[in-house]
Amino acid sequence: MTIAYSGKQKIWHDWCTARGTNNLVYADKVLLWLNEHVIPRGKLNGMTDAEGNAVPIKRSTLEQYVKAVVDLYDSQKFIIDVMKDAPHPCNSLIQTVLKNYSKTELRIANDSKVDRGIGTELEKYGYNDK
Repeated sequence: MTIAYSGKQKIWHDWCTARGTNNLVYADKVLLWLNEHVIPRGKLNGMTDAEGNAVPIKRSTLEQYVKAVVDLYDSQKFIIDVMKDAPHPCNSLIQTVLKNYSKTELRIANDSKVDRGIGTELEKYGYNDK
């Protein structure tokens, strides 16, 4: 277990415990976890938008959740006998979820007219600067 992933792995363990299942990492279980728990919950800080909906996480954050459970899978693969022949959890379904999430993230940004220059070097240059 990598320290950087410990928080997200704890969320995985808690979710597995709440569902009454073991914490072994399988692709179908990861897919269910992402779709049922991680994506709908949004940001961990509890931020909500104007309508009271959870603020969605970025794709990079979603990838960190996937990487955290893949790291857990890697450690389980060498410790637990039943996991030795288990397929890698980051299969084409997970890749499709990540790809579709990127499209959704872009659509949300376009719909809300988010300025992608905010917080970058481009923000220093204004239209009124001559």
